[in-house]
Amino acid sequence: MDIAGRSHKGFIRVNNQDNYLITQNSQGDTLAIVCDGIGGAKAGDVASLMATKFIGESFASIEGFDSITDGEAWFKEAIKKANDKIFTATATSDDYAGMGTTLVGALIVKNEIIVANVGDSRAYVLYKDVLRQVTLDHSLVYELLASGKISVADLDTHPQRNILTNALGVVGQLKIDTFKVSEGEKLLLCTDGLSGYVSSEVILSIINNLDYTIDTMLEKLINKANDAGGYDNTTIIIADIGGLMDE
Repeated sequence: MDIAGRSHKGFIRVNNQDNYLITQNSQGDTLAIVCDGIGGAKAGDVASLMATKFIGESFASIEGFDSITDGEAWFKEAIKKANDKIFTATATSDDYAGMGTTLVGALIVKNEIIVANVGDSRAYVLYKDVLRQVTLDHSLVYELLASGKISVADLDTHPQRNILTNALGVVGQLKIDTFKVSEGEKLLLCTDGLSGYVSSEVILSIINNLDYTIDTMLEKLINKANDAGGYDNTTIIIADIGGLMDE
């Protein structure tokens, strides 16, 4: 499996509060995580690094998983423990008060994939020329959509679209969504530096181009986000999962 990631600060933010991780354990299970720190000057970059570092170290300590079900249980528990670690830091240090992070990640075990998310970083799957959003944002506008107060057409333009309802380190009781990916050719994980500024149609046109390597796809997607103004940090992981799963 070919997998790679890239992160860029953009042109407006002083620092890059995103972090990402791609790693394998001794059995060959693969873990990929993208985190987008929140809290501005209140150390969002620290929170995203704490999450990726803690979960990565926990993953490295496990030889492997017997099944994707075991992997999913471990993943959710590791995210909860990372949340506790960040939440404790926010409560015990004025420098870290108010910091937090989103998380979207994929765990690949024995040719099966579980995606987990907290916040508004996203996972997409490309399958048969169609780009499908796997995750659902934990955000105010998605709650408004679920309650029927706004329409799908309002999601990308609503003035409160950046307000999160869930993030690591912000709440003691964390909501973690998990999704099984049963078919696909490419898997994309990203922060809202990409999804908030580059349309799904443009993302599809790039990751569906058979002439591009994954590194080329990452470069072009980062450039598209920066061409839109570079208003946010942008972090992306792409995995070529074609042939990995049975249809």
